[in-house]
Amino acid sequence: MTKKDLSKFEEKIGYRFHEKDLLQNALTHSSYANEKHLPYEKNNERLEFLGDAVLELVSSDFIFHEQATAMEGKMSKFRASLVCERSLAQSAREIDLGSYLFLGKGEAATGGAGRDSILSDAFEAVIGAIYLDAGMKEASRFIHQYVLSDIEHKTLFYDSKTILQEMSERTLKADTLEGDAQLFALLRQTACASGDLPAMADVDNAVLMAVEKCRAERGDDAACRLWTLYEYSNAGATLGCDFATAMSNGDTSFAEAIYSKAKQLSEQLAEKRELRDAFGALFCQFSAVS
Repeated sequence: MTKKDLSKFEEKIGYRFHEKDLLQNALTHSSYANEKHLPYEKNNERLEFLGDAVLELVSSDFIFHEQATAMEGKMSKFRASLVCERSLAQSAREIDLGSYLFLGKGEAATGGAGRDSILSDAFEAVIGAIYLDAGMKEASRFIHQYVLSDIEHKTLFYDSKTILQEMSERTLKADTLEGDAQLFALLRQTACASGDLPAMADVDNAVLMAVEKCRAERGDDAACRLWTLYEYSNAGATLGCDFATAMSNGDTSFAEAIYSKAKQLSEQLAEKRELRDAFGALFCQFSAVS
């Protein structure tokens, strides 16, 4: 990799290193260092260790002031959700960090540049490198920009994990299936909107587990109903989002096409009265502008 390549990475993150070797070390995986017979300190593990400590301090300070009345346990769980491997890997993808990594041939060939563990470690190493190069102020700026931004979504992601856990532990009752399906659909749409594929997979897996649990506890009909409700709720949420976007952009032809699709689904639901409420809010939205 050339210095020009690293210069492009510096442009992406909005910071120019004084000591370029620090950045190169931060992007050097142990597999590359071993392959090139580089000394241990030339890979990114030591910088990762330092960056992890800086990240914990900055994120703890942020949460302490943002959640002024939260108990220690809640703050700890929220911090864990912000700086977990998946979250940091997602932040790393936002800056295309994987494209700038130095990886051994074997690691590169097996998709190491896209692996969560490698991305999150390298991201922390970059934090450590910035801290050594410019101090806490610049490291904090980087963390706030790429980790502590979009907190509303990340809070919802944390809540989503909690909700999925709670839903997996309780008994699924007939009178809650509709609400469960809508909630599953909402969580999946939230993950979809942010491009968080692992979170989408979490919801899908949770739904499948819920369906199996429902089948065991309430029989095939209830399990089928839960799955159908989830599918219709997903369709409704997607159409509602597309419709709102089309209307805000003044794209009436696209809005009409979405409305037509919604009418088709409405006709499908006409003979399934128990499913109507899962789609009801969307139809109210369409009816108001039709």
